[in-house]
Amino acid sequence: MTRERVSNPIQTMRSLLIIVAAAFIFTGCEGTVGAPDGALALQTRNALEILPAGADMAGMVNMQSVRQSAIFDGHESPFSAENLSGESAARFNEFMRLTGFNPEEDVRRVYIAVSEIEGDHTQPAFVVYADFDRARIEAYLDDNTPAEVERSTYNDIPVYLVSEDDGTFGFGLVNDEMAVAGDQSELYAMIDRLATGTHGLSGDVEMMALIERAAHPDGAWFAVRQMNSDGDSDGDGSHPMAGMSQAANMMGSGVMSFGFDGNEVEMTAVGIPRNNANVGDVADILRGAISLMRTTSQQDNPEMAAVLDGVRVRESGDAVQVQAVLEPSFFEGMHTQRKH
Repeated sequence: MTRERVSNPIQTMRSLLIIVAAAFIFTGCEGTVGAPDGALALQTRNALEILPAGADMAGMVNMQSVRQSAIFDGHESPFSAENLSGESAARFNEFMRLTGFNPEEDVRRVYIAVSEIEGDHTQPAFVVYADFDRARIEAYLDDNTPAEVERSTYNDIPVYLVSEDDGTFGFGLVNDEMAVAGDQSELYAMIDRLATGTHGLSGDVEMMALIERAAHPDGAWFAVRQMNSDGDSDGDGSHPMAGMSQAANMMGSGVMSFGFDGNEVEMTAVGIPRNNANVGDVADILRGAISLMRTTSQQDNPEMAAVLDGVRVRESGDAVQVQAVLEPSFFEGMHTQRKH
């Protein structure tokens, strides 16, 4: 395989990670009631030590739980070569053959932290747990890395960097179980924290308070420190999304989480209103919006109407809690819509 024919491994790594992080931000439905179904796992606590403090958004997807859930049987994995075509698919398959690494089977958990600076999102930072054979992956990259990718080491960890218009991004293979990725400065900072044991995101009291409110800490969760308000509530109060927009503009921060168990996915969320917003008012607006959306979707989108019929909204202290359960028919409907 010639050097020119090999796709950029930095771009491949970044694309795969972003796909995974986005794969579980399902449209529109938010959910959560009850106490968390378990404490943060050891791998989660370790990842939060490594990721940067000050992140505006943090998230985790437990790919093992996703794969074990019957709800996704027969559906394409975000890591599958079936999402690629032609030469890209051939390169991907060749990479798996030579390294023994199959992302569809071997990725266990993906953690992400994203910070916003002056309105623009920086490169996200990732911690990935997977079954790696670091020696084989290094050997493959030594032979096949394009000329524009710089290979070096930092604190004895092999790193791979590429410079683009928006900065220098790279990843490091920590061992046979962990990889870290991000822009160069943050990548090095994460590796430093690994070496010194200093606190990263785990020392961020505000973000940790949100993460610890996730009802499904070992499924998938996404915590947002400060929700942006666009000031637009769709104007016409009869519009199905007007109430949702109004409620969203009243939210200050929150965490959405997903539990994967058997044939259902429980989607849960906790929204903390801004200081000048009343929890009861936000809950009432949400109930009205959900009722209107359910009515308007009954004919064109019965799967969504069925989900909305089961959504429960309640007040809990300083937060609005919402819960929805997604059954197989909902995912089949989404899958069918994507094909058409």
